[in-house]
Amino acid sequence: LASRGYTVTAMDPLPAMLRLTAARAARRGLSNRIRLMQGDAHFLACHAGSFGVILALGVFPWLHAPEAAAAEIARVLEPNGVLIASADNRWRITQMLDPKLSPILASARQLARQLRGASRRLPDEPPQAHSRREFDALLTTAGLHPIAHGTCGFGPFTWLGEPLAGGTIGVGLDRYLQRRADAGCSALRMAGQHILTVCSKS
Repeated sequence: LASRGYTVTAMDPLPAMLRLTAARAARRGLSNRIRLMQGDAHFLACHAGSFGVILALGVFPWLHAPEAAAAEIARVLEPNGVLIASADNRWRITQMLDPKLSPILASARQLARQLRGASRRLPDEPPQAHSRREFDALLTTAGLHPIAHGTCGFGPFTWLGEPLAGGTIGVGLDRYLQRRADAGCSALRMAGQHILTVCSKS
């Protein structure tokens, strides 16, 4: 974005990420176009209406209070501003096809563990997943209006948690399915790993 002439504010909670960003900007001669801020999406230390466009890619799945972050984003967007955000897709095709991961079978897996007397607690899945409807509702509640949707990422495919197609085959399959989704295939249009949503603030 900076190389295309935009002035960019980049925020991350980790100083190491900000140092990497600063070094990369310096190598490309773009330091004067990028302002770095340490912080997180739950509290944006910016005035209301500060930004025309906000990108939140790979952010919402990791937030402990995504509703609060959405409200903060809406606050700092200017009127008619645009948010481009991603969410991990609860109904992604890779999970739906693997019985070990499918959300439809979550109750059955829990019951099977109880019948086996399994006391070991399975590790939490760190990223939070949403359906498109859930993500739209979260954003709408914050005063943002979804106007376009897409999906991206169609791999890796697994069976019972084990990789099925690796290397060149997996990459080729991912690219083929992405092309079909981008062309409007109804079965794939919202079946990728990540939901991409464009919102306006009006």
